[in-house]
Amino acid sequence: NNAAVLCTLFICAAVALGVGIDQFRHNSTNGHRGSGRFEAVDKTISAWSGCLLLASYTLLVPGLASVLFSFNMMLDFGIIKIGVGLGGGLDKVPAVTESMFGLIHLLRSTGCFLGANA
Repeated sequence: NNAAVLCTLFICAAVALGVGIDQFRHNSTNGHRGSGRFEAVDKTISAWSGCLLLASYTLLVPGLASVLFSFNMMLDFGIIKIGVGLGGGLDKVPAVTESMFGLIHLLRSTGCFLGANA
């Protein structure tokens, strides 16, 4: 939950910075170029949308290497438990953990090229 709050605050701060830059650019132009408050100067991209785009891609990079999902699979027969997966066995239930890079590698190595390239 803390990471989600920090990500949200980072996005809001980036947008606020962009709005401030847009305000500064709008106030520093000579003459009146339009009636919109956040109108871009000289038909360039507005700073708030550029800052939002940059912040979004900044948050994407660590997400590629972070844990995407993790699970354990086992067959429980009451008396014995058998772990399913690599390294699994009698009373051994290893966790399967994948990141985005690991998932793409798994899809390619198992022949699922459409899913790996999508």
